[in-house]
Amino acid sequence: MLVVDDNAEHRLIMREILERCGFVFEGAESGTECLDRLPFVRPDLLLLDLSMPGMDGRDLALRIRQSPFAAVPIMFLTGNLVESANRHVPSLDDCPVLGKPVNLSVLVTEIGRMLDLSWNFPTVDTAETADGPPIPATALPEAEREALLALLNGGNMRRVRERLLTLQTENPALREAIAPLCELAAAYQLEALRHHLEPPAP
Repeated sequence: MLVVDDNAEHRLIMREILERCGFVFEGAESGTECLDRLPFVRPDLLLLDLSMPGMDGRDLALRIRQSPFAAVPIMFLTGNLVESANRHVPSLDDCPVLGKPVNLSVLVTEIGRMLDLSWNFPTVDTAETADGPPIPATALPEAEREALLALLNGGNMRRVRERLLTLQTENPALREAIAPLCELAAAYQLEALRHHLEPPAP
């Protein structure tokens, strides 16, 4: 899988997500670098940032469509709300557009659809509590809970795990409440983790 994004932090986040899903990750920071590497990488899927300096994602995709790699599926990523809302790029209607920060569930679903994959996610003992009340909502400080949700929704699982470990270390009283969250994060049980972090319905 080849991810083309001029933002190094975004590439790092995508590397973590994709490698965790079992993909071999390759990154490029520009359209030119992508075109140079295509013959050597031969990716199953291209994830292109639409807004890059020089050759943007649309121009890069059009160049790829005129190359020997025209059949490689392409997905666009964008932080532009208008582009994200449109969900397609003119003349490249077969290339879905996902907004940034990337929603992990949507990304995984879209990759599965484009590559005709079915996913087998690991399970953990705490997953059975996913249908119960959100355990830590009352134990975690509101600001921490919101920060964790923002990281989760932004796809930054490395930072989610780091923050949970820091909270456990700094707040021994929260260890019991945070332990299930750590297990869910480690197993990428994203919806169960989100369920625990979202406040209970009024």
